[in-house]
Amino acid sequence: YLGYAQNFGKTPGGWGMQFLRLGVAASDGRDAINQPAGAFSYAETGFGLGFGLRGVGFPELSLGSGVNVLNRSLGQSSDNLMGVNFGVQYGPLFNEKLSFGLGVQNAISLSRGDTLDKLPMSVRLGTAYQVLGPLALTADVSSAKELRIGTEYGFGIIALRAGYAPEGLAFGGGLLVKKSFSLDFAVVNNQTLGLSQRASLGYRFGANKPKKLSSIAAEYLANGIAELEKRDYFKANRDIQSAIGL
Repeated sequence: YLGYAQNFGKTPGGWGMQFLRLGVAASDGRDAINQPAGAFSYAETGFGLGFGLRGVGFPELSLGSGVNVLNRSLGQSSDNLMGVNFGVQYGPLFNEKLSFGLGVQNAISLSRGDTLDKLPMSVRLGTAYQVLGPLALTADVSSAKELRIGTEYGFGIIALRAGYAPEGLAFGGGLLVKKSFSLDFAVVNNQTLGLSQRASLGYRFGANKPKKLSSIAAEYLANGIAELEKRDYFKANRDIQSAIGL
C-alpha cells in the first residue's frame, strides 16, 4: 500500500491518491475432478484519487469526491471495478469541538470484463468530538446498520488509540519522529485472519520548514478585515474562517 496527499496551496483543501497491491502467486490448480491443472495466480490492484474543498458556501462546510478502480485477475480471467465516492463534512462547531460527516461509497458503480460484480454502495454517517484537550471520540453508523466507535489520546509525540467495530475491539498507537516521520501500529480482529497486526510509516514533506500556510492565512485575514470595514459581513466571515482553518 502506498498513499500520497497534499494541499492546494491558497485554496483551502487538498487532493490525494493511493495504490494497493495484493497477490498470491504459483498456487496449484485443480480441475472439476480434482486433477492437477497447473499453477495459477491471483492478484488485486487498486488505485484511488480524490480531493476535498473547505468553505464551500459556508465556512464550516467541506465537500469531497473520489474515484476508486480495482483490477482483479485469476489465471487467464480478469475484470475491472470502479466506484465513485462523495462526502460532506460540517464543523467544527461549539468552540471547535464537534464535527459531523456523511459519506457515500460507490454511489456510482461500474464493472468491465469477466464479471457481473459491482462495488456495493454504502452510506456512512459519523461524528467527532474533542472531549478535553488531546482526547477525541468518534463514531459512525453505516447503511448496513454497523456501528463503529473510536478514541484517540495524544500527548507529545505519542498517540494511543482504541476502537470497536462489528469484528471486535482494536487497539493501536502512533509515534511522531522529528515532526516528519510517523509510525503507526494497530492490532485488529479480522473475520478471515483472526487477530492480526497492521503497521504504517508516513512522511510529511516540508514539516521542518517554515509553513507557507501561515502567509496564506495572513492574506485571508487581511481580506477579512478589509471586508469588515466595507461591512460585507458574509465575505468577511468566510475569509476569517478560512484563515482559522489554515
